[in-house]
Amino acid sequence: MNRHWRTAEERFDFQSGTWTCSIDPRHPERGAVVARKTIPETGNPQPPGSEPYSAAEAELRAEIFALPTLAAGSYQAAESFARRGDLHLNYAATKELPTSVSLCWRLHETAEWLPNLTVAESTECLLLEVVISFQTDLLDAVPVRETQVRLPRGRILPLPPLRPAQPGEIERPTSENASLLEANGSLWLSVVYPSDLRWLALSRDSQTIQQQIRLRAENLEKGVIRRLRCLFALAPASALESVRELPHRFADSRLPLSF
Repeated sequence: MNRHWRTAEERFDFQSGTWTCSIDPRHPERGAVVARKTIPETGNPQPPGSEPYSAAEAELRAEIFALPTLAAGSYQAAESFARRGDLHLNYAATKELPTSVSLCWRLHETAEWLPNLTVAESTECLLLEVVISFQTDLLDAVPVRETQVRLPRGRILPLPPLRPAQPGEIERPTSENASLLEANGSLWLSVVYPSDLRWLALSRDSQTIQQQIRLRAENLEKGVIRRLRCLFALAPASALESVRELPHRFADSRLPLSF
């Protein structure tokens, strides 16, 4: 199945089965908003192709790889466009944010990353990668170093240990580079490419689990481009064994030559 973004007012949306993923270019501090929609009167899944309901009508909701909120104001959006399964969002440097920031949200085909699933399981999956790029015109500038994932409260599941660092890679992080939980019959996995992570910490409140992610983003010099990769996967609980292998698949993948 070809996966493409569609435009909805000032947002970009994608639907997979009963799940909707929505990104508002004006608010990268919200990340990608993922929700399972229901019709309020009946509780039935939202009909395919219909307009998304509000967040208040969502049965489950998550915010994926959100950028930090800026104290002095919003991000200065420069350009946004979708090309097939890639959504490009570009933000200009400001006084508070001395680097430009580019986000490429990429929809992945389920069969390429989870090849052993049934057709029914595949239609309920969402695989979304974000490549975060920084660049500056200054001699020395501090890039964005944090991102956050907010998920429904659920049960945290174990993952296989990280593989050893390969030749040419930075040593593997001291903390795990992935987190997996099960909530209401669905699996929610977030992964940071091993060499792009400093640490990942979990916290929880009465309704959600938050993942605070510190990226390996050193100070930038003029002309240098730094790219960081994160992957999110949503799948039915029956796909547990395949989903548990995704961090290894992601670690062995390479940044696309163009995106």
